[in-house]
Amino acid sequence: GASRLFPWAGIDFNAKLYLSDKNNKLRSWDGAATTLTTVSDGVKTGVTMLAFEGHILVVHYYNHTGATEHRRSMAWSEVSDGDVWTAAVTNQAGDMDFIEDASDAMTAATLGQFLLAVYKESSIYLVNKIGGTFVMERRLIVQGIGAISPRAVVNLGDRHLIWGVDGFYQFDGQSVQQMRSPVEDFVFSDMAPKKRRFIRSTILGEFSEAIWAYVPTAASDSRPDKLVCYNYLEGTWSTR
Repeated sequence: GASRLFPWAGIDFNAKLYLSDKNNKLRSWDGAATTLTTVSDGVKTGVTMLAFEGHILVVHYYNHTGATEHRRSMAWSEVSDGDVWTAAVTNQAGDMDFIEDASDAMTAATLGQFLLAVYKESSIYLVNKIGGTFVMERRLIVQGIGAISPRAVVNLGDRHLIWGVDGFYQFDGQSVQQMRSPVEDFVFSDMAPKKRRFIRSTILGEFSEAIWAYVPTAASDSRPDKLVCYNYLEGTWSTR
């Protein structure tokens, strides 16, 4: 079942709720049935799942049997049909590899209206839909900088705030800028490095804050109960 490391995530797509937790096969619910339906075609599930340009996408995914882990890949469903994942000449399902370096694919987030940013541990790509035979097109934009965990990217719409392996960064689709933080040294020394995949992030729009939660080194469990916060209007940092 779901775990604290990979909890259930859901998206509303084409009048169905699709659920994934990486450990179980992709499932759907139409709002009427009393049980979830297992999606039996193609992909199993992914570390990250989101909707983009009429498709469901999964990043760092397993095939349906769970036998093969695609650590540096992304797959997408047929247009408007989250039940079809096997590519064919009659559909627009497909997959894409990000193999320029050996790091794992971590996550993806929409950027603006028509772009998708895919984050590995040490690189950033932009993906856009082109249709036709290839469906999606990718470009390697940044090398040497990426996301430290699958849920370390805060999406502000026109830009992303990223907790990277060696610092905090901002990416607007063209360039990446390091965000100088007076609490950075403390956070990296306080964070349990072997538990960085438990990092979570969110936005408190009412207070214009991006918040990352992490597991401290002193913790006896894997609960991410320490916070680092960034006010993106004032440019100020704090920890809690």
